[in-house]
Amino acid sequence: SRLKNDRQREKLLQEAIDQNLSLTQIKERLKQLNFKRSDDPPSLKSRFSSIYTRARKSKVWDEPKKQKQLEKLVTELETKFAKLLENS
Repeated sequence: SRLKNDRQREKLLQEAIDQNLSLTQIKERLKQLNFKRSDDPPSLKSRFSSIYTRARKSKVWDEPKKQKQLEKLVTELETKFAKLLENS
């Protein structure tokens, strides 16, 4: 798959280097970027997986301030997900 937009290609390359992305992860992101061009949004599962992978590989774990922000987001997600499961 190719990415014709130079700015997007450079951004993806930099993310791949910074986050040490695998070939599979790069291909997934390429697919997501190409879907954006055709106005077809990526699936919810794909978005969730992408966020998880980016968080896991990021340097947020080394920065206490960012860790606190992430902790708040995860706690909120856990709470909302638990409520969602209760209602199903």
